[in-house]
Amino acid sequence: MANSLSDQFSAWATESRNQARVALATRYDFQTVKCCRSSNVEAWRIKVDSPHAEFIRLEVSARFPLELPDVFVEDSGIYGQVPHIDHNLKLCYCDEDTSSVDPTRPGDVVQWVIEQTMAVLEVGEVRPDDFATEFTYYWTGSLPYLSLLRDVVTPRIVEVLHLDQKVSQPNQFLAHEDRDEALRWLKQSTIGRPTVYSRALFLPNLIGPVPPYPETNEDVYALIKANGGEAQKLWEQFMRQESGRTHILSTVGSSRGDTLIGWEHTRAAAGSSSKLHGAVKGFRPGRAPFSMELAHNWGRKTPLRRFDGVSITLDRLVKRTEGASEPRFRHALLIGAGSLGSNLMTSLCASTQLERISIIDPDTLKIENVLRHSCGFDKVGMSKARAVASLIGTDCPWVIFDEISLNVLDCLDKFDEISSTADLVILTTGNDAIETLLLDKLFARRREGQLVHRAWITSGADAGYVVRYQVGSAGCHRCTELPEAEHSEDIRYEPGCSAGFARYGGSRLQRFIAVASDLMLSAPSGPCVLKWHGREDNESESSDRVEVSYVGQEVRCAVC
Repeated sequence: MANSLSDQFSAWATESRNQARVALATRYDFQTVKCCRSSNVEAWRIKVDSPHAEFIRLEVSARFPLELPDVFVEDSGIYGQVPHIDHNLKLCYCDEDTSSVDPTRPGDVVQWVIEQTMAVLEVGEVRPDDFATEFTYYWTGSLPYLSLLRDVVTPRIVEVLHLDQKVSQPNQFLAHEDRDEALRWLKQSTIGRPTVYSRALFLPNLIGPVPPYPETNEDVYALIKANGGEAQKLWEQFMRQESGRTHILSTVGSSRGDTLIGWEHTRAAAGSSSKLHGAVKGFRPGRAPFSMELAHNWGRKTPLRRFDGVSITLDRLVKRTEGASEPRFRHALLIGAGSLGSNLMTSLCASTQLERISIIDPDTLKIENVLRHSCGFDKVGMSKARAVASLIGTDCPWVIFDEISLNVLDCLDKFDEISSTADLVILTTGNDAIETLLLDKLFARRREGQLVHRAWITSGADAGYVVRYQVGSAGCHRCTELPEAEHSEDIRYEPGCSAGFARYGGSRLQRFIAVASDLMLSAPSGPCVLKWHGREDNESESSDRVEVSYVGQEVRCAVC
């Protein structure tokens, strides 16, 4: 019976390849060629009209059309010029986990694959940020670390404070230049417990966003030699001095700002490299060439242990710990756990110790949401309320969560019950009518001192707004003039890895989140409006414009 089923599948796969060839013959000039990959059974060389490639090659496995074809380009000069093409000239045209082609129509499958491929090739002028996005996907899955480094330009040795993984997971360590400041921040944020100190070498922009991307010790050494000069001298000196694990911190630049990264070289056991520290037999006396030390002490092909950095702004810590004391929140209520709401809540939890968090959102986290959402791919398929609670709960296990995966209009009784004890309310639904209704209910309840924030950001991240109301103070949503906000689709679709790319990069969103969090955690002084205008891509970070205006009224209106 097993052989019979196997034979039936083989016959069906053969017929599917025949149908695919017929479909290709009706539209393209193609020929059957030899496969480059031994795992594939048939290959078609197809002539295409593209400024970047004259021919592409589709290779199918024995599981086609249940398994999508591999696509290769033939011009080696395209590597590093067009995103989504690796060093083997294989082209990534979609995320197979999210493709929805019908395998019972093999002709349509190959046509769809060619259309996706052409969309990748016909990008016109290649934008450098496309490579930065691709690099981000390559670095995905690395371990996170925290950084208090102000200067991300100067190469130097910095101190690393390793964190207790029992309470700090997944954050591995905290990079800093002032131990007292680092300990102060850890104590205030309660995000981790320090264990031991070590050193790390900071070398900015060592890896460019354009491939090839480093995977092994040998790959890093090639990049170091290509940079040469002071970077190579510092790296070799640091590697020789350190024993055991050696941490290198760096940045990858794009118009969206610098992304912090890092990696670890694991040294061989102590004593195994003693022969290389003196003269090399057969040569004049002197230190062995570093390439020999690298091979002997670390191993050329040893894979890197990668890290992904999260920058923390010390100015926010200093500003909030000097002068007026910040409010003590115990219970926060978040309505809308999308990209803005989720990032705001995770930022607040990193800076203040909440006891209870209630989250109301009806949606499910989808793969295209991950690009800007605070949750990662491991949370895809969860409700957004559950995903955010799970993420925060990892670092804040003491928090009690209320996860309500319903439209707030369908659970107004629950909203009334929860909001009666919440001292911090955040509205990030992007729906003016819903938020106006909720504000009416909050002001009608009149819980004195309750802080209510509305936050939204434009689709291009050109501007963001936060409006703060204080229940019991004059000035509410009915008597306060608000800035006009642009409400439009925030995600656009493009071909390539995962198919969905954010219209704006994470750095703009995070800069707004930092400013918005500062306002929410500042000492209450009545209703106010914060307007944030993001800098242009070619301007420095100090060009972000922030305006805060207080809108308290002398006389309350009928609502407030």
